[in-house]
Amino acid sequence: MNKVWPLTALYAGPLAAWSYFKVGRLSTHQAMEQAKARGEKPDARKKPFWQIAALGTTHCGSGCTLGDIVAEWFIVLVPFTLFGKTVFAAWVIDYILAFLFVSPFNISRSNL
Repeated sequence: MNKVWPLTALYAGPLAAWSYFKVGRLSTHQAMEQAKARGEKPDARKKPFWQIAALGTTHCGSGCTLGDIVAEWFIVLVPFTLFGKTVFAAWVIDYILAFLFVSPFNISRSNL
């Protein structure tokens, strides 16, 4: 999620900063390691459902945002059409890249 928060700021701006300080910082790798050092077992189920859902949504949104940015520049640099329209080609490339960019950020409920 540490890579997701800066990407979330691209589309959510100040809302992303507020969310990070209110909810996201509690789930950082460092916070999890400190909990383990104290002998606690980090448990994602301690979080309310709305926080789990919001963090999952930001994870997905960051992959889509990065995919959109890269795909649009690709379409500008390499004109590509699908069914005679550039927009259809951009949508397909956006979709594929969103999945490719989200994959490295794969998270489980334990990382939320």
